[in-house]
Amino acid sequence: MTKARAWVRLPSGKRLDLLNPTPFDWEDKDLALGLARTYRWGDTRLALPLSVAQHSLLVLALHGAGFKAPAMA
Repeated sequence: MTKARAWVRLPSGKRLDLLNPTPFDWEDKDLALGLARTYRWGDTRLALPLSVAQHSLLVLALHGAGFKAPAMA
């Protein structure tokens, strides 16, 4: 029997083994590009959806400015 294989080639040229990933399989740029190309769909009043990267930076900026989100019921 052959060993199962599942991997993807990343923009950095590295190969990510999806069945046995390690922290050395990708570069930070690979992660940033993936988050920039993945949209966060959900409740928003914006005209366009935000990418996961944009959403993360917006939350970081709001937190740094002292914004307090309303309590969840």
